[in-house]
Amino acid sequence: MSFLSDLHQIGKMLDEYRTTSEQGRAPVIRQKPLAEIIQELKLNRLLQQGNLQGETLKEFLNSYLQNTTRLDHPGYMAHQVPPTHTSGALGALVDASTNNPMAIYEMGPAAASIEFFMINWMLAHVGFKPAPLDPAARPVTIR
Repeated sequence: MSFLSDLHQIGKMLDEYRTTSEQGRAPVIRQKPLAEIIQELKLNRLLQQGNLQGETLKEFLNSYLQNTTRLDHPGYMAHQVPPTHTSGALGALVDASTNNPMAIYEMGPAAASIEFFMINWMLAHVGFKPAPLDPAARPVTIR
């Protein structure tokens, strides 16, 4: 299996999960005992053997999704967290795939730039003065 085929499978499953949730065709939550969920996810086997790809990934994700709280369900009462937005989920995928942290500019200049921009945008909207860009900064490219 390849990254692209696993990504396609995950995308299909998450799309079905979201549609099922939004239409209320599954329970909002199934709270089973922790030990039972650990068993269903086959965590011990995955820890021993690895190989979370292909059919193993599909089985794992299916069990995982069956044991989540469906935040997009019409019966969900917004306890502590809101439903995800698909753009945010895709952004998290890009972030996780590149693993470029925004906390360290040298490790994630694009992510740090987005964070800097968004913080300044929020500051301006609440009446604070945004932080200025450093005009003396010089670009660095390492090959």
